[in-house]
Amino acid sequence: MKWTGEQMEDLYLQAIVRRRDLTSIRDLRGNHIPLLKNIMKKGTEAIMEKYGIPAHKLRIYVHYLPTFYHLHVHFTALSFDAPGTWVGKAIALSTVISNLNLRSDHYELAELAFMLKDNHPLHAKFEEKGCFSG
Repeated sequence: MKWTGEQMEDLYLQAIVRRRDLTSIRDLRGNHIPLLKNIMKKGTEAIMEKYGIPAHKLRIYVHYLPTFYHLHVHFTALSFDAPGTWVGKAIALSTVISNLNLRSDHYELAELAFMLKDNHPLHAKFEEKGCFSG
């Protein structure tokens, strides 16, 4: 969707989870760790095999808030300054796995900061409720 498939330094791929009950990071629990590890392992292996880019040269993350509510994982080349990779938008998959290892219900309870662009549909709702601090 965001990659031409030609320039390896701009690699941008997604793994989309087949399960419909996992819509975002908020749905993840400790029992999903094997699924997340599998996505990381199979994703990095496939990218190495097809494109020759090793795992240590990839950024692997989820968004919160997500672009669409069906759990998916982003794989981008470290050399690519992809949109949505900044703090307040992207959470490293390794961090997600680590947090779930520490506490199975971490993402059900965690306060997650996120950034909204001025034109985001939720921006006006949050502003109206006084959720933004100056």
